[in-house]
Amino acid sequence: FCLSKQKPPYWHRNYPEILFSKIEDNEISVRVKGFLIKYIQENSIDINKTQFIFQIISDNDYLYSNFKEFLETFVLTNKNFEDFQRLSLHPSSGTMMGSRIPYYEKDIEFYESLLPIFNTIELIGHKNYIKKRIQSLRKEIQEDLKREFIESAFR
Repeated sequence: FCLSKQKPPYWHRNYPEILFSKIEDNEISVRVKGFLIKYIQENSIDINKTQFIFQIISDNDYLYSNFKEFLETFVLTNKNFEDFQRLSLHPSSGTMMGSRIPYYEKDIEFYESLLPIFNTIELIGHKNYIKKRIQSLRKEIQEDLKREFIESAFR
């Protein structure tokens, strides 16, 4: 079985959504998770396939809840920093209502949960990349706090 970004003539634009949607049955969810872990192990060097599968994982609530395990599987078999940077670490879309600060805090918590994956010398670049994202989000929080304070002062 091959998942690929290159779409054959019979490709349905929502094929990944159809294939991995509504994974509610525990037996099915275990099988899907096992399939994806094996797929990542076998294809981690092919960054196009891996990038594609991580996009699917990031955009599926059930799969994304297991993201850390999928990422750990990837970095065990592919330590290339440039390949890691190409992976989708977050869903490609979403909506924000109200203050952005809670969303930033949730992202920080998520990134901090990933840090233990990168506790080897070979993955120090990966770890620094995640730490920079955390720093950037903390900066965004400070900027938003200032902006919200100023906005509330003029109401």
